[in-house]
Amino acid sequence: MDIRSIVRKMSRIYLLCTVAKNEEVFLPKLASDILQQSQRPSLWVLLDDRSCDGTAEIMKSLNLENPWIRYYKYNARRGKDLGMHLAMLKSYATHLTIEIAVKEKIEYEFIGILDSDIHIDSRFFEKMIDKMIGNCNIGLISAEIQEFAKDGSLYLKHSRLDLPGGATMLCRRRCFEDVGGVDPNAYPFDAIIVARAKLRNWETKRLKDVTAIQRRKTSSANGMKKGYEYESEKVFFLRYNFLYILARAAYISICSRVDYGFFFFWGYMKKLIKGGKKLQDKELIKYFRRDRFYEIIRYRFRRMCTHILKINRGK
Repeated sequence: MDIRSIVRKMSRIYLLCTVAKNEEVFLPKLASDILQQSQRPSLWVLLDDRSCDGTAEIMKSLNLENPWIRYYKYNARRGKDLGMHLAMLKSYATHLTIEIAVKEKIEYEFIGILDSDIHIDSRFFEKMIDKMIGNCNIGLISAEIQEFAKDGSLYLKHSRLDLPGGATMLCRRRCFEDVGGVDPNAYPFDAIIVARAKLRNWETKRLKDVTAIQRRKTSSANGMKKGYEYESEKVFFLRYNFLYILARAAYISICSRVDYGFFFFWGYMKKLIKGGKKLQDKELIKYFRRDRFYEIIRYRFRRMCTHILKINRGK
């Protein structure tokens, strides 16, 4: 093998981590997907968040059968809010993964964060890494997410293509180090890491031509009511403009269900009344209150105009 081949091979090496709690239904399928990858991770760290089902046993079994898969149990302090707890988990998992890589002298160019309820095809990470190698300015990348409708059919979620999601996030090592990794004291972790990458002039992308299936609806592990309340807690923490809260609640009510919009708004109001924690980083506060707010308005306006044009053409 010549030097160029070795360099090409080294440039494709990545680490992967997955946090799971009571995921014995979904975890075996994810493990099968990872084992069948054309481009497998050099290290896959599985972190159990004190599950009370068979999740830990599945992780231990994978660890025993595959030396590059490691199992750990999370025993550190828990965040009071769900979002903060998830940020702490993701931060712990990524730091643990990197520590193991450094200790065992595992070189890597990328680090991935993958949710336990995701289903991916056998070339998923090969395609993701191809995109990263093709553009050295990309710091963060993720796939488009498909979810199951009530009738069992799959549909593609509408998401901004410059905002990679945390469920399938792949980070370039230099970018990950540049933004300081996953912040354990700010959530949602994906919004924070994407914002910091943008502020440091890294490109961030959600790929249109690479998809993953999320087998459970986003934020629905504890029911849709809790899911929408959690969504509102995130925007409260990020200090979004109050006009955005009203617009988002109305959008959810119109496009989904009225009660979902109420759950979202009530979750925000509960945080406001109780005086919940808020983002303290001045650079990020400015970004979310101004830059991200205007980005969202432009994105929603374009979608609305496109929708109106489609209706008019159909008449």
